[in-house]
Amino acid sequence: MNKAFATRCKHVATVFGTILLVLAVLSPVSPAQQKVQLELLHGWSGFREPMVQQMIDEFMQEYPWIEVEARLVPHGELDDQFLLTYAAGMAPDVVMLTTKHVIAFADRGALVDLTPFIERDGIDWEIWVPSEIEGGQWQGGTYGLPIRTGGEAGNILYYNKRLFAEAGLSPERAPATWDELLTYSKKLIRYDDEDRIVVNPINDLTQGASAQATLNWIYSGGATLMSDDMRTIAFNSQAAADAMSFAHQFRSEVYRNPDDDKMGNEAFYAQQSAMFFWGSEGFSYVWDQDPDFPLGAGPRPKHPDSPYIGANQGTWRYVMSDTAADKEAAWLLIKWLTIREESAGWFIRAQGRPSPIRAYNLHPEYFEVNPLITVVGEVLEQVANVPMLPIFDDIVVPVRNAFREVLAGTNAPGPALQAAAERAQGILDQYWAEVDAQKQ
Repeated sequence: MNKAFATRCKHVATVFGTILLVLAVLSPVSPAQQKVQLELLHGWSGFREPMVQQMIDEFMQEYPWIEVEARLVPHGELDDQFLLTYAAGMAPDVVMLTTKHVIAFADRGALVDLTPFIERDGIDWEIWVPSEIEGGQWQGGTYGLPIRTGGEAGNILYYNKRLFAEAGLSPERAPATWDELLTYSKKLIRYDDEDRIVVNPINDLTQGASAQATLNWIYSGGATLMSDDMRTIAFNSQAAADAMSFAHQFRSEVYRNPDDDKMGNEAFYAQQSAMFFWGSEGFSYVWDQDPDFPLGAGPRPKHPDSPYIGANQGTWRYVMSDTAADKEAAWLLIKWLTIREESAGWFIRAQGRPSPIRAYNLHPEYFEVNPLITVVGEVLEQVANVPMLPIFDDIVVPVRNAFREVLAGTNAPGPALQAAAERAQGILDQYWAEVDAQKQ
């Protein structure tokens, strides 16, 4: 177990226990309360829908004067549903939104700043993983509380302990830096007499240079996507260029043939590859294939000067509409769904996912299922919050394409990033011009 992470979580757990006691005093059940009706809009389909209803039923038992109607909407339609109902003056009281839409609606004044509620109830900001709570903040306010985490996506490096040992590497330690990743990979790779790859050191190093993987790479190099006020593109930097150069260098130095690294996860399960990047779901996928797999895990390797190992590109949050008739009741529901251990902690733990609340990741049930769960905590503490806007996808496409050009050898990092930044800045300027015009 990482001692620093465990110590921090235990401290937070102690503080959090005190907070829960305070909340119990601040929120007594009173039969004299007037009846309140709340509408909840969420996207937890499948086996999660009855779990959400169970939490709501328990909430209504705890607060019998509050009646909650839950409405399930497909994930991809939640923001449109909220926009339509808000424009019609019939918005739900509590809504599940992605990070980028939380920021967009907060900027339009459609959401309630939850900061005063949090501070009034004495909730310590340290209970949350920093990048998870920061993603719901905008211009000094907190407009959405995280339901699940987003920071581990693509930022866990899984490895095969047996293959590490056979290559003369410590099976108890993942490579922590880019240089170590390169050194380890050169020791792990094996070819047969016909120049065919037998052991691949890592599956698809750049994960297809997807938008998510691109941001993980540039942030692990110390670069950022945008300025803090989200009005200036910042990825045209030496740090981003170095990240792209390293990925190209790695593929050219480690592999003999251009497509040797193009293996799927099945190769890892079959112990034909030694490492791969994924999120927290990777544990269950590997152990479902082989419960005795010699699995190790660590944070994504980074440039030694970077404060980050990767990027947190957002998650799902619950927000309160500024049209909520009873904001105190809506706040009670949000706390129940995002902070309370018996509901929020249980809901996410039952799905095998890490919690955005640090202390909950030390629950004994996690360790029974996954003895490597503390690695996820280490990862979450080292990722950067990525500024989000509704046009996020449009802004990321140019830098993703620049990464692909560098990997293909059709452009150098400097010119590729310069052209990408100019295009992304144009998109960003147009967005803010439209937003600013609407406010006038």
